[in-house]
Amino acid sequence: MHNSRAREQAVGSHFCHWEGWSPDIIQASMTLPELTARLEAGGNLHTEFRLWPLQADDLASTVVAFANADGGLLLLGVDDQGQVAGVDPADLDRIAQFVDNVAFHNCEPPITVVQETVRNVEGLALVLVHAPKGEQ
Repeated sequence: MHNSRAREQAVGSHFCHWEGWSPDIIQASMTLPELTARLEAGGNLHTEFRLWPLQADDLASTVVAFANADGGLLLLGVDDQGQVAGVDPADLDRIAQFVDNVAFHNCEPPITVVQETVRNVEGLALVLVHAPKGEQ
């Protein structure tokens, strides 16, 4: 069996190839068709693209807007046209802490976001920030 096919089967259906994105290092619950559809559809009420670094106020306003709607997905490392620029994998821990800190301290009430990391074989990464629909 082809090596990448074996890895796909070994790690499950949520791990997939994506223009050089390796199935054995993608860590996301979003499937390839879902991620591709979000990128192709562009920004909308439920999807925003942002390059890193991002200002705290910009992140907070995006998360609050998603919470005030039906929730949404922020893709960090993607430009406004949906082109993947990526983020430096060395910054992933710092980015995760920053996002959590802003969602908790800069949003009223605090918003709990879920983050996922997607990496490609060249070392670039995307951070997917899932913001839930607010309870109010």
